Amino acid sequence: MKTARVTLIDLVLLCNTCREDEREQYSSLFGGPYDAEACAFDLYNRSRQGVSLTLYGDDGEPMMAGGWVEYEPGIWTSWMVATQAAWDTNWRSITKLSRKVMDQLFRDGARRLQINALATRTKTLQWYERGLKMQREGTLRGWCR
Repeated sequence: MKTARVTLIDLVLLCNTCREDEREQYSSLFGGPYDAEACAFDLYNRSRQGVSLTLYGDDGEPMMAGGWVEYEPGIWTSWMVATQAAWDTNWRSITKLSRKVMDQLFRDGARRLQINALATRTKTLQWYERGLKMQREGTLRGWCR
């Protein structure tokens, strides 16, 4: 596996093959039906604003892309898109890579890293808490469109 800078073409591939719960989240956050190309373009723009990378499998295909955008000084918000196959076979690598980036952000002066996710994404929320050692703070009722 290798990592590299996020490209728009990789994001188009990932957004066309991402998990259903990721599609539901994107639709809920931004309104309307899921549009893979619009999602890829939005994530690409985010990737240019902060820290981001793509994780590739041994076959050279992108498995996951994600990053962090500084929302306010010292406060960073995440984004990520991945295939189900990536989670099935490489969840440990995704977790280690995510923790490495998070640790570096804290070393560089971040005081808060936050993630917003639909409450229905229970396995994802468990990963945030167990894998990334994050703390659930609450439910933002009526927050999505």
